[in-house]
Amino acid sequence: MADTDSTPSPTCATCSKTEAVGGSPLQKCGGCRTTFYCSKDCQKADWKSHKTACKKSDSTNSGTKRNGNGTFQSSKATMEAMLGLNTTTWLHNRPEMEVYTLLIDSYRMRVEDEYSFRGDVDDDSIYGGGDPTKGFRRFLLKAEKRPGVLPSWWNAEKRNACIAKGDSKDHWSTLHCAVEKSDVQEHYKNPSMPMQLRMLAEEIIGTNVMAS
Repeated sequence: MADTDSTPSPTCATCSKTEAVGGSPLQKCGGCRTTFYCSKDCQKADWKSHKTACKKSDSTNSGTKRNGNGTFQSSKATMEAMLGLNTTTWLHNRPEMEVYTLLIDSYRMRVEDEYSFRGDVDDDSIYGGGDPTKGFRRFLLKAEKRPGVLPSWWNAEKRNACIAKGDSKDHWSTLHCAVEKSDVQEHYKNPSMPMQLRMLAEEIIGTNVMAS
């Protein structure tokens, strides 16, 4: 007798591929957590049709509301309290090279999230194949417009030094290498580090990665 109570196996929302026995599992959309994809390429291809339903689901499930600039203020405040940090002063009182590293990795985390969650790829990013320092420079210029986010010693010379560090390929925090959540956790030996980097990027850019 057939088992009528069995749960159907998930399929990729783009190509309808199912999970292979013993193979890699399908991945859930990071926004709604209900739609499955077999690859980042399929997620990117489906984003235009999926994003409206995804954002509605994300807003409903999170119990938070967006403010005028698209950020999730209540969840951000909650996460800051949980992690014991303030993103507007998080970079203060740190050594110069550490500040550079955290800015680079925050930007890399944001580029990865925009690609994974929204299917967005800038030409001047590691995914777009262009010069990744251009996108990073825009990121730093935005940071400079956010009162208090950068240390008091920051200036144009420091900005250029930070970009030069990101452009170098002889260390882990390089703009020429993509990074994922698990990479960050392993490198920093801190499971909350991806969230901290994401929150810094949100503070700088002014929007949650799932906002329009």
